[in-house]
Order: sequence, then C-alpha cells, then structure tokens
Amino acid sequence: MAPLLLLLCLPFAFAGHDYGQALSKSLLFFEAQRSGYLPHNQRVTWRANSGLNDGKASGVDLVGGYYDAGDNVKFGLPMAFTITMMSWSIIEYGKQLGSSGELGNTMEAVKWGTDYLIKAHPQPYVLYGEVAFIPFPLSQNSPGISFSTPTCKSCKCKNMLKNLFCYISRFFPGLNHISLFSTKTKKTGISNLVKSDLVCNKL
Repeated sequence: MAPLLLLLCLPFAFAGHDYGQALSKSLLFFEAQRSGYLPHNQRVTWRANSGLNDGKASGVDLVGGYYDAGDNVKFGLPMAFTITMMSWSIIEYGKQLGSSGELGNTMEAVKWGTDYLIKAHPQPYVLYGEVAFIPFPLSQNSPGISFSTPTCKSCKCKNMLKNLFCYISRFFPGLNHISLFSTKTKKTGISNLVKSDLVCNKL
C-alpha cells in the first residue's frame, strides 16, 4: 500500500509550484493583519476596522500598522524588519513584481507599515515599540536600540524607493532623531544617520 501511495504522489511532487499565487497570498496575509481604519480597496473583506483607540490612553495616535500574527498586539521590531524586507524586494525584484501585477499591492503594504512607524515616533527621543493594552515607549531614559535601529533602517530603505522617498522625508528631515538612540546608548558603537532631505533633493 505504501509503495502505491508513493507512486500516486510522485506526479504532485514533481509538478511545478505556483510562486505567483504564493506571492499574492503572502500579500493578502499582510492585508489581513492590518490594524486601524481599513482602506476602501481592502481586499480581505472579512476584516473590519480595529484598534481605533490605540495610544489614546497615552495621548498619542498609534492607530494603524500591522498586528503580529492574528492577535491584537503590534510589535515594532518585527514590523520594521518586515517593511525593510518588503522594500528590498521592491528594489531588487520590482520588475518581476510589476509583471505579476503585485507591485502596487507591495508598495501599499510598505506604506501601510511605514505610516504607522512614523506615528510611533511622535517626538524626538521617543519611539513606541509595542502597542497592546498600554503602549510601551522607548526614550532616552529607557532606550531600545534593538528596535530603534531596525525602525530607522526600514524608513531609510523605503526612502530608496523614488516615488515614496519625498513622502517619508517630510517626517524625517535632516538628521533622523531615531538614530540618536544609537549614539545615546553606551557600549554599542553603533551610529545610524539618515539624512533623508539631502538624498531627496538629489532625486
């Protein structure tokens, strides 16, 4: 019985994989994880607006972004990492994404996450790294380089995308305040400077 089952499965094992479908469903996964006021072109229609009071108790607007994995918590570190990876995908494989019809959806996914990361940095030296029942802020007194640096990098990576660059530069003019977490945190030796307005002027 086992050999027969193996023979029956062989055609499926050698069949080609539909990577285009995998890409499309991956992007739909991120749309399903959206928090906040969902846009009119939301493709995952069973989702509704959620997390509309995020940050309200702290006097900060932290509505938006992505949930971690089907729960009701937003973690800044994996979100920043995800936005960075998606941005790199656009930079490296933009042509392929365009031919598959997913370039626009990928760019929307990057913008959705980046808009939230901008909100999470409401003032110099303050960055909200986690939002659940109570938002958790990072500051000079409680620095978190493990999150602040990836966040800075994700915004910088998005800036590499020409048609989104000047949008983000309005929120991070000159020296990015987030980078000062790195220079203020002792014993790291890490300096991550982002001069988005300078690069934007070169486009």
